[in-house]
Amino acid sequence: MMMIEKDIEHPNFNLTGALEKDNEIRFAKKQQENNSTSWKKKGKKLRKYSSLPSNSALPTEKWRLYIFENDKEECVVNIFNRQSYLLGRKKKLANIFLEHISSSNEHAVIQYRSVQVHKKTIDGVLDMEHGREKYTVRPYLLDLQSTNGTYLNGKRIEHSRYYELMDSDVIKFGISKKEYVIMKGMQLSKEEEELQEGKRENRSKGGVFGM
Repeated sequence: MMMIEKDIEHPNFNLTGALEKDNEIRFAKKQQENNSTSWKKKGKKLRKYSSLPSNSALPTEKWRLYIFENDKEECVVNIFNRQSYLLGRKKKLANIFLEHISSSNEHAVIQYRSVQVHKKTIDGVLDMEHGREKYTVRPYLLDLQSTNGTYLNGKRIEHSRYYELMDSDVIKFGISKKEYVIMKGMQLSKEEEELQEGKRENRSKGGVFGM
């Protein structure tokens, strides 16, 4: 009887790619774990109001907040040194602290914006100043999706929408009894305007948020 020789299967030492793929999976998992751990260690959390609008500007008039409770004036807060003021319960973030329990950590923002003045016509011709359209800086109120809401003159405002503030407007936060009355003072002096201009230049070079 003839014996049929079978091909002997020799070990194959060529790379199959399985090891490389396995290493990629382990590396990806390790990166994911590191990122997760790093995030938890730093305790980072995105701020609700992390960037200023394109027309953000420093105020040109001395706006102030008069704070009342039970018809008694508590204090007056100057709000003409920054482009925006964050109001909330978290002291580390807020420019104006809201202590009432119904207030959110980042409750609302008063934001100054440069807006175009309504065009006026004289005998059918646009009234322009030095060949340019006129702009002015005005304060706006923005609710940051607060739990208990922001009220302007007794009415709850929609969140994530800018509301222009007028002289003597009354603002309330949550169910707090405190009233915040915004009032416009005199225009800034020449020296104060120069100081504001310095702040603008500082911000354009990467200055502090909300200056």
